[in-house]
Amino acid sequence: MAPLTVPVESLDLDDIENAALVPLALHDINFTYPSPHKMAAYVPRRHDEARDDGEVSSEPEVDLDLCHRHAPAYEAQIMTLYMQLDTSSSAAPSSTTSVLHAGLRVALVQHLKHALELEAASQSASAVAPQPMVVSLLLMVLEFALRLELVDVQIAATLAIAVVDTKLSRFTQAHAHVETGLRLGIEIEHRTLLFVAYLCLCDLYVAQRHAERAIEFLHRAKDYALPAWKLSFHANLQILQAIPPVPFSEKLEAWWGLSDERAKLRSEVRTQFGATVLESLTADQLLLALPPRSVLVKVDKLVQYRIGYEGDWTVRDLLRAAIQRHERGQSSSKCLVGFKDPSTCSGDRVLPLHLPLRQCRLHLGLEAVIEPRSTLHAPTGNTPHGYISCSLCQQSISIDAVEEHSQICFQQRHPPSWFV
Repeated sequence: MAPLTVPVESLDLDDIENAALVPLALHDINFTYPSPHKMAAYVPRRHDEARDDGEVSSEPEVDLDLCHRHAPAYEAQIMTLYMQLDTSSSAAPSSTTSVLHAGLRVALVQHLKHALELEAASQSASAVAPQPMVVSLLLMVLEFALRLELVDVQIAATLAIAVVDTKLSRFTQAHAHVETGLRLGIEIEHRTLLFVAYLCLCDLYVAQRHAERAIEFLHRAKDYALPAWKLSFHANLQILQAIPPVPFSEKLEAWWGLSDERAKLRSEVRTQFGATVLESLTADQLLLALPPRSVLVKVDKLVQYRIGYEGDWTVRDLLRAAIQRHERGQSSSKCLVGFKDPSTCSGDRVLPLHLPLRQCRLHLGLEAVIEPRSTLHAPTGNTPHGYISCSLCQQSISIDAVEEHSQICFQQRHPPSWFV
């Protein structure tokens, strides 16, 4: 079929004759964008692989030794990266945002605080249900935060909605909102809102008459507590310890779904730890200095980090920032050793550390490769300062020569038979 040419000036989609020509013209459109399958079909090639004489490739060759998680060259690079790691300092990029972006964040925080004030006023008026304006404001703030990708504002709005759900005894919805706030708080390392989230869980279990669980989350909130709140920790703990336990007969009747007349006559015990702290926070305490560019790194089940990066970073720089973030968090039995290659289904293929980030598809996120922490390379008593003990030959190796020695020592004892 010959290519069909239709003048743009005469192309009227409302005209029946021109509308019939459009499906025919689609057959001869020549797309210049590469196919997604062709983009994902790139496989790193070893230097010693044979190449056809007529084959010409503009893609840079990548050493396969640096793309396998168990290769000695890659393991030596990871070992060097950990030995040169400084967890006290962070390599996070500068967070320069526009005035409009900062103004939108402050405006949303002010709407959120106004909704919390209305909720507190309804509490003092002994209202059963919150004012309609409260829920409308919170949903508006949450919707704008989702559309603008303001994670810190999203966490605050989600926790505020959980406070309202707890007041209305919608415990399932409240628990789901608090769990979302906890996951997002860990994602961006927002310690202040993590403190509020654990207090909201404490209030939730108090409303459900589970004092033991409430005390447990109160102790967990202490790890993230603000300095001013630590003075009132023991007073709040005494409030929870004074809650009378639920009699076994009432538990049995509630489990069988029998009449709860005694529960209706009994006065409910409620705490407002989370709502009080959330309302008292300033805009500077609610908002974080988030980087303009970030990538989501999935570490484990329900654990992911949002890592900021610069345009000239490599995979090594991003991995260093992710390791620093992982080591600053709660103690884990596993450590980060790389990022999985999203272009292959193999679980052993990783992104080479020298690869620039601009060549990676970061909009889909990255999945971290985690390994159990090993004590084989720990310095022995006879190892001098600045040296490390080799786990294979037990020799003392200087830090500068670790990569070279690790590759030679490993290849002497384990020939690379896994290469095909």
